[in-house]
Amino acid sequence: MGKPKKALDTMIEPVESGFVDILKMSEEEVLLYEKDVNNFYNRIKDKVKIFLVTFGEKGSMVFFKEKSYFVDTIKVDVVDTTGCGDCFVGMVLYEISKFLPVENLSEDEIIKIVRKANIAGALCATKKGAIPAIPEYTQVLERL
Repeated sequence: MGKPKKALDTMIEPVESGFVDILKMSEEEVLLYEKDVNNFYNRIKDKVKIFLVTFGEKGSMVFFKEKSYFVDTIKVDVVDTTGCGDCFVGMVLYEISKFLPVENLSEDEIIKIVRKANIAGALCATKKGAIPAIPEYTQVLERL
């Protein structure tokens, strides 16, 4: 396999070494490592505190405190998906920062956080470009 395998090993090394508390991946990225999301989570569950997987317009999944939750998103007219993942992660990190340490989060709170992140990512897709498409926080709250 050569270089692609070495690149995949290099990317996952910090996770498997326990240096990552919050990990976000797309479904496509997860499938580079395992045949499904649950298998990948079982591989890393003792290494990360929060594992998030995005599924585009379908929503996302969060693994937290040994449980998993599928969180839906809103329907939008997609113009450009550039920056959607960044908006998702930005919202997750901003919202989690209100509860640090991560262990202070409840299951209900993490689901609400992921819902906001899904909405932020979806709203980002309604405009062209990355930075110009970042929604205002109030726009996300209006869609909850």
